[in-house]
Amino acid sequence: MTKTGKTKKNILHYEPSPTLKTITDYKTKWDLENLYYKNENDPQIEADIKFTDKVYRAFAKKWRKQNFTTDASKLAAALTEYETLAADKRITKPSRYYSLRSELDANDSVADKALAVIRKRLRPASDGLLFFTLELGKIPSQEQKRLLNHPALKHFKYFLQQIFAGAKHDLTEDQEKIIRLKAAPASQLWHQMTEKLISTSNITWKGNAKYSDSILNLYLGIQKGDIYNIEVLNKRLGKQLTQEGGDISGLYMDDGYLFFQIEPVEMAVYNDTIDHEIRVKEGPQARIEN
Repeated sequence: MTKTGKTKKNILHYEPSPTLKTITDYKTKWDLENLYYKNENDPQIEADIKFTDKVYRAFAKKWRKQNFTTDASKLAAALTEYETLAADKRITKPSRYYSLRSELDANDSVADKALAVIRKRLRPASDGLLFFTLELGKIPSQEQKRLLNHPALKHFKYFLQQIFAGAKHDLTEDQEKIIRLKAAPASQLWHQMTEKLISTSNITWKGNAKYSDSILNLYLGIQKGDIYNIEVLNKRLGKQLTQEGGDISGLYMDDGYLFFQIEPVEMAVYNDTIDHEIRVKEGPQARIEN
């Protein structure tokens, strides 16, 4: 306050810096070495792949033959181990490394081949985990209510609600394995034959609980009548990593859904249009414990 009782105004002074960096001074290339691996010959890549295969198989061996769906304490133990798998960065690190390399250089044949090899090597162990959520989905509705209100399962209540809600869409374990095996090759062949020839008609969502259809459609950004392009679709879904971000997989993974899976399935083709059903498996939400 001044002697006259009036409040003195603070004046902000700004002087532009005469030494701003030129655009060439800023880094424009990702440094994967510090975040991931030195190169494709880094022995840690093989170690991480073997680690993933080992922990997947160990989980399946331990829980497949146990009746973990009727006892709340045993179910909580199984879910805790499942969540630990989802939160372990070593599991996705090799695939992410080669995916980022592929995005940096579309001609990086080493990265493309490595991704294919990793998927092939880990598919048996990964498929071995399918039983877990499928068994959860078989829990009778009356038992579901009891488990959802059990204190031992409070931490996993939302995850269980998603599993129970989506169980009506579950296939058998063998059928799920076939879908996972055929999804990528079928999409690649379809892309080769039909890109630019047909347009997108209706898009429906199945298995999403965290986000509504309208929010996912907003993130997808594909409208009825748009020219069908499988590469654009996969990027918007997050099946292909991009520097821009803003994809649906990123939306979920940024919120802790590290086991999130998404698959677009062509449901019908008529005249020059195609209908898609996008199948979502949100998985558990990883949390940081004290």
